Amino acid sequence: MSHEGHDPNGELGHGGYGSYALGFGLAVLLTLGSFGLVVEHWLTPFEEIFAIAGAAVLQVLVHIFCFLHMSRKSTPFWNAIIFFFMILVVGLLIVGSLFIMFSATANMMPTMPLP
Repeated sequence: MSHEGHDPNGELGHGGYGSYALGFGLAVLLTLGSFGLVVEHWLTPFEEIFAIAGAAVLQVLVHIFCFLHMSRKSTPFWNAIIFFFMILVVGLLIVGSLFIMFSATANMMPTMPLP
């Protein structure tokens, strides 16, 4: 039994197992590559920031095309809904992470006495 638009044995770009396997493999490679850059110090810290930011953008694109299946074949309405929801979730994660990091820094770091 196959649902419209989600055929497990279907084409690579829209809901098949091949799309999920490709997306997972690329996501793992991008994650391990970023981790390796930081751990092994292959680049200068300034270059690492840009390399990791580039890997993050590529990872977002992998998720958009391999997992969210946004393509020209899908309806524009659903593409817009999915894209804005993704932007909302990513924004909440970034803002929430920054809030937690700054709050933890302010509340857990011992205050240094001024000379």
